[in-house]
Amino acid sequence: MPSARRMLKTLCERALPHASGEDASAMVTVALEVSTELPRLCERYPVLPGELSLPVALTAAVQHRRCEHGGLLVQAGLMLWAFAFDDVLDLGSQSPHTVRQLLEECGRLAENGSRGPHPTHEVALPLRELLETLEKTTLWPDIRSLWCREFSLFLEASSHEYELTRGERIGPDATDVIGSYLQDAGHSIALPWLLIAGVALCEDASALRSLDRLYALAVKCGVAARLANDLGTFGRERAERRINAVSLLAPVAGDSDARARSQRAAARRAIQQRLEREVAEARSLASEISTVSSIEQKFLDVVLLGLAVYGRGDFRGIVGVHGGQNRPAVSRRGSRVRADASA
Repeated sequence: MPSARRMLKTLCERALPHASGEDASAMVTVALEVSTELPRLCERYPVLPGELSLPVALTAAVQHRRCEHGGLLVQAGLMLWAFAFDDVLDLGSQSPHTVRQLLEECGRLAENGSRGPHPTHEVALPLRELLETLEKTTLWPDIRSLWCREFSLFLEASSHEYELTRGERIGPDATDVIGSYLQDAGHSIALPWLLIAGVALCEDASALRSLDRLYALAVKCGVAARLANDLGTFGRERAERRINAVSLLAPVAGDSDARARSQRAAARRAIQQRLEREVAEARSLASEISTVSSIEQKFLDVVLLGLAVYGRGDFRGIVGVHGGQNRPAVSRRGSRVRADASA
């Protein structure tokens, strides 16, 4: 555990240079505590990827460093759920009929809440329990409709990408490949609805005055996270034949082909530039919001942490689960955003 503490603290310091050493240590301490409690949730729902408890707990701690412990566990649980959901659609381990059943059951949960029809899909079951806890928060009645709207967009975008990988849907508009792709990909990354759920968990009533702007910021953060994700996971996703911004801009296959290498390098540069622009716009949006608990800054911090992680190659590789590159995504001065691990 000491080595995990050092690794997480270094990651926090690189990703969040504006945070004090004391704050970074506090976030790591909270993350380690939460990561030891998440296995209980994973025992009840084995479909949740328990091996990701540590990086997920750190992400939750960055967004909720002063939140009640129960709120942190719910946020971390929702993040684990998002990975479990993603695996069902991406790994092709379940039939199209079963995938559509999952999408329908999740849609009904969003619409009706935990008191609606009881789901039967193994991935929908933990979502119901987590939603039941969200529904008990003070701010949920004010946030629910906004969260439901974004969660529905997440399901729709995820369904579109699933159909695209199966050849059941036409790809992005060739006249604006990345812009067209991000219309879905900025939502299918799951971050926007996760951030909005976090607003309910933080119990900061001042957020209600800025819900529309916080939502716009959450969506912008989702776009930035998707671009960073695509840069960091391109190698794995190319091998799995999954849609990725780099492959959309560099469709020529092959590692030995000079044209393919040149095309990928140009694609990475273009996506890196777009990523930096999206992060700058997110900072601008955040500067126009002021909440008592600085929710807007915590949204940004979650994205910056994600950039640092994806700069290593893969979120799943942060603790060596699937390897990963050891290249920081953000300079120590925080002057340049990077998420460009090698393919």
